[in-house]
Amino acid sequence: MASVNQRALPEAVPAIRASISNFLDGLGVPSTRSADILLVVSEAVGNVVRHAYPNGAGQVRCDAEASNGTIVISVHDWGDPFAGATQDPGMGLGMPIMYALADDVALRATEDGKIVELSFRHPEQG
Repeated sequence: MASVNQRALPEAVPAIRASISNFLDGLGVPSTRSADILLVVSEAVGNVVRHAYPNGAGQVRCDAEASNGTIVISVHDWGDPFAGATQDPGMGLGMPIMYALADDVALRATEDGKIVELSFRHPEQG
């Protein structure tokens, strides 16, 4: 399991990406699959940085675990709830990329924030 906490600032994206990359390397995930997973994680964390804390930076936590042939990566924040249109929507590619490359994407609101759970099959494990 891997877990990393960062302030939800732009530098959180490469820091979390590096931590998840190390986790995937330890699992022996092939480089092409790892690249897809890292892109999805970057998009999820980037969405937190861009949208979750409009009044200042909060925290973002990324947890990763692997079991039974599945890698699950959860991106947590405690900012604004999931919303539709925003004042700064970016290019609007983040969620479509996540849905295209992850095997499953689950969005969950919690009492104090939200979680984006990303699942990837990894048949070499399990």
